[in-house]
Amino acid sequence: MDKYSKSNNDIASIKQDFLNQNASHLSNASKINKIYTSQAKRRFCKTCNSPISEESGVDFKNHGVDYSICDVCGHINGLHEDTEVFVNQLYAAESGRNYSSNYLANYQERVEKIYIPKVDFLYSSLKNEGIALPSDFSIADFGCGGGHFVNAATKKGIEAFGIDISKHLIGIAREAYINAFPNAEQSPFQSNSDERELLNSLQRCDSTVASFIGVLEHLKNPNDFIDAYCHSPVKYLYISVPLFSLSVFIENIFTSVFPRQLSGGHTHLYTHKSLQWITEKFSLEKVSAWHFGTDAMDLRRSMICALTENRVSSKAKDLFSDHYFSSEVIDQVQQVLDRSMCASEVHLLLAKK
Repeated sequence: MDKYSKSNNDIASIKQDFLNQNASHLSNASKINKIYTSQAKRRFCKTCNSPISEESGVDFKNHGVDYSICDVCGHINGLHEDTEVFVNQLYAAESGRNYSSNYLANYQERVEKIYIPKVDFLYSSLKNEGIALPSDFSIADFGCGGGHFVNAATKKGIEAFGIDISKHLIGIAREAYINAFPNAEQSPFQSNSDERELLNSLQRCDSTVASFIGVLEHLKNPNDFIDAYCHSPVKYLYISVPLFSLSVFIENIFTSVFPRQLSGGHTHLYTHKSLQWITEKFSLEKVSAWHFGTDAMDLRRSMICALTENRVSSKAKDLFSDHYFSSEVIDQVQQVLDRSMCASEVHLLLAKK
């Protein structure tokens, strides 16, 4: 089962912060990129582990970071390692708190508009697999962050719990859950000390579904988790990952605009080719896929920032945003990209063969 697109109207207000605070977001991304480029050189592809040679060269530079396209699996690799030093700076230090605050704003609005659709897609996919009721399956959400996906699943009557290595985010998840479900005896969240303990939790997991929503791209060794799923009692693996897409080229052109897709915690990007390599390597089969992105919104945001830099009047900018690149136009452009497999995100439900 393949699904394409979704309306961008639902999340337009949430993403408005990228436009209104472009300078601060861009500054923070630049600081993170400087930390990243000070790390050791990456020698092997993040997905297929093929050597990255000097002869391969740099395929493109984005906001101060060099990237290479793997000749074997097509994965997009930043040419530095996401070391423990870098990860701690990103998720644990002061910049880490800035990172978490970006997506913890508008908490319940995010649950309703971003995460409940993810739950709905999962449930509709499982119904095609013969799972009739929400009470017939359970979810273990790994890298649950602030608990948005668990919160959304609970609202739909699905048993779910979340695990994360950030005690800060687990604290937020617990507080948000108790606020949303005041009659709950306790919140279904636990913290693990590090990535290794998180991996052990997956190996012992007996939920129906293990979910990694926007998580695999942040893990130091993502393939270890896919392998752990393959050897666990868990039946389905539900992932969403950012993709190498039109947004990356937009970021490459509009260098004074905050790069949403390829910067910060996204030191590498999946492609449909590298995802196919993973499914073949680990003997997985696709149950369903949902292809959608925000590339058209990224283009609109970048153009508005450029128009502002060019001192275009408010009247002219309003004409651009309300007519030439209205919400209706955004959705139509994005639908073309989604169906052409050129979008910035994909949700995949996978099963073992």
